[in-house]
Amino acid sequence: MTAVWIVAIVFMGVIGIAAVDGYFSLEKRKIDAALRQQEINDGVAPGTYARPYKNKKAYRKAQKDFEEMRKQPNFNAQQNNVKSEDEIRAELINGIQNLQQRIDNIDTIMASRQKEEESKKNEN
Repeated sequence: MTAVWIVAIVFMGVIGIAAVDGYFSLEKRKIDAALRQQEINDGVAPGTYARPYKNKKAYRKAQKDFEEMRKQPNFNAQQNNVKSEDEIRAELINGIQNLQQRIDNIDTIMASRQKEEESKKNEN
């Protein structure tokens, strides 16, 4: 009976160690994937800062794929999608002006409705 307990404890230990290892392995893969994605978004070849590839052949293939992707016509448009501060400010000013016009329109509508209500009260 003692042997059963020993075997059970050993198996539980192995299962626990495997679970912890799997968890940290998953976390490492998530971090590596996020880093590679950030590298691609920044326009840097994947693997420049992180080297997730196990051998040089896979690394060279990734470099080649990235260069092909970089040659596509819409790649730079995706990378240069950031607006300058002046453009953002101009859009905000236009938005504020549009809102001000809408508020003025609402004010005139409300004023005309109040006049109509007053005229109806005066008629009665």
